[in-house]
Amino acid sequence: MNLIEKAKSVIRPKIIANKKLVADVGAALMTDKGNIYTGVCIDTNEGSGICAERNAMANMIIVSVLSFRTNMHTN
Repeated sequence: MNLIEKAKSVIRPKIIANKKLVADVGAALMTDKGNIYTGVCIDTNEGSGICAERNAMANMIIVSVLSFRTNMHTN
């Protein structure tokens, strides 16, 4: 599956509280090791939303931090 297909696979548009549209845009990022991280947009009326690309980057960071912590505790 290429990155465009992966990004499309996470798109699941829905309207949540206060008519906010979420998950209508998807993004997929690949690391130099070939790991793929995805994210979806979260639109808000207040400007506190986050784009799909930033969510994908956040997922990449979260996974690397959790992996690092897991490896630290298993030594």
